[in-house]
Amino acid sequence: MRSKFNIPTIFLLMLLIFGCADRQKNATESTSGTFRFTSKSMNGIEGEIQFYRKKGPKTGRLLGEGSTFEISENGKVRALIQLENWEHNRTKELMFHLDWIGANGKSFFQKRIDLLPSDSSNFLSSSISITPEKRDTGVYQLRVYLFRELIAMKTFDLIAELPNKISTEEMLNASVRLAKKVNRKTGQLLDEGSVFTIQAKKKITALLDCQRYVHSDELDHKFKFRWISPNDSLLFSKNLRLDFDDTLSQIRSSFSISPKKRLPGNHKCVVFYRGEFIAEKSFELIEAPTIVEMRTEAPKIAITLYRKKSKKSGKRIGEATFFNIEENGKVRAQLVIENEAKFRKNLQFQLKWIGPDGKSFYTKRVTLAAGESDSIIESSISATPDKRSPGAYMLKVYYRDEAIAVKKFTLK
Repeated sequence: MRSKFNIPTIFLLMLLIFGCADRQKNATESTSGTFRFTSKSMNGIEGEIQFYRKKGPKTGRLLGEGSTFEISENGKVRALIQLENWEHNRTKELMFHLDWIGANGKSFFQKRIDLLPSDSSNFLSSSISITPEKRDTGVYQLRVYLFRELIAMKTFDLIAELPNKISTEEMLNASVRLAKKVNRKTGQLLDEGSVFTIQAKKKITALLDCQRYVHSDELDHKFKFRWISPNDSLLFSKNLRLDFDDTLSQIRSSFSISPKKRLPGNHKCVVFYRGEFIAEKSFELIEAPTIVEMRTEAPKIAITLYRKKSKKSGKRIGEATFFNIEENGKVRAQLVIENEAKFRKNLQFQLKWIGPDGKSFYTKRVTLAAGESDSIIESSISATPDKRSPGAYMLKVYYRDEAIAVKKFTLK
């Protein structure tokens, strides 16, 4: 294919005057608005004209097709001429001329294209700038010639740029929803709201609902979430990119509400699309309520230490707080719960025997069932030379992890 430009206008006029010998005199209009001067021969080449704004960078699809275009900075009108019966005429070189006609009826740009037998293309293309400096509003036309014969022409309108274009915000008609959780399987929001309690290891999630997507330019969708503090400073920002034809992915962002990172007050989540604001949602973070634990009454316990019990009478023998370390020696403890009747639930205790080093060397857990008549607990430790050393000892009693009774004693 060879292209040549700037064909003298007078030469094109000659083509109009002397051409059309092999074509019908009256044009027929196609469904797309192309006026076609059909060939008298069965396999004559025909042309179909399409106007568009640009090609999709990913698919090559024609974008912005139509017959009305806004005059704008960097604006262009592009034309694609599809050739029919081209395959029957590939044995010879084909000479085409494309002529752009302005609103004043005069040619302002011409292009010559030669299709060679070796070419595999069956279309022609051309474009013009439609910036305010170069074009006026009005009806324009593109004419296509083959060997001096007019084979097709099509008109289009150039209009002034619309002063009140619809904004991206209006076009997407987006809104933001906030929630505490997201269902992992369905993606649905759980516990939606606008007031959230500051809590450790907790997050809130923002989901962007878009009523419609923008597909006109085949550019990827670029979203930005900005989480704003009560004093309008940026706390967190997240960028998301989706393929231009992706309409299935959820657009969302999560935001930590840990007390280490957040303060109470009115916040907001603001969302931008390709740098333009499209939606926002205000929300409030509040402090977690202070939980005051009501201290329950603890059992009252009296501890008595002794050496042994009489086998006949069951009386305690050798009550004391000083005990000798000796073979077969023991220290026994009897714990009497003085107010057991006040408690309707099971009572759970821990008895810890603590040595001179301050460490527990023996622990006993005891549970008294509610209503149990026996309110006495027994426990004992060995006081033999191989297990104990002289020093200060103690027995500590715990109820619900709180020490409620202590009894000190000495081994010598």
